[in-house]
Amino acid sequence: MHLLPLRTRLKDSTHDAHTALERELDLLNPALRLPDYCDLLARFYAYYLPLEASLQRTADRQLMAGRWKCTALADDLRSLGMSSTELRSIAPAATPPLRSVADAVGALYVVEGSTLGGMILARHFFARFGLTSRCGLAFFTCYGERTGEMWQRYLASLAAYDNPRDADRVVAAAVSTFESLAAWLPLPAEPLGAATHNINESERLAAR
Repeated sequence: MHLLPLRTRLKDSTHDAHTALERELDLLNPALRLPDYCDLLARFYAYYLPLEASLQRTADRQLMAGRWKCTALADDLRSLGMSSTELRSIAPAATPPLRSVADAVGALYVVEGSTLGGMILARHFFARFGLTSRCGLAFFTCYGERTGEMWQRYLASLAAYDNPRDADRVVAAAVSTFESLAAWLPLPAEPLGAATHNINESERLAAR
């Protein structure tokens, strides 16, 4: 029997995978170029497509209200030069199966937790590339000023699953989601899909 609160178990169980993923991606690296950023968004999109399809089948609808992110990713990719044809050609990634509401809650720990760091990254990419919430940063700024509120709402939902039947499933799903993200997100030698990412400075400024 686990005596630790579910939130603590989630944090402890995913710490190593979370740290390894941040180190591998190294998104604050000054060597990161705009095409690299575009490829990263494409890989997020490929991952979120099947993940959100699974969440639609398993997650609590009330908890999921306002949390869908594929549209924001698609908007970012289009604003950075990807055509609708190229967007449709992106093949979905392999994501862990979600078979219960508890599994969905575990996957959401990873997804929703990333929005906190997303605000830091958004400020960095604004300064680095001149991107805005209307051009290239819709995903990383998806909640805007409500980021903290949305995270607290998620944390409040954990109480319903802090029981012997569900807690282990929540933790296992969070760990497997982090592990699958770590296997998928690091950028390959060749860009994902056929995007040209040919946005220029005037287009980016016009989108602000």
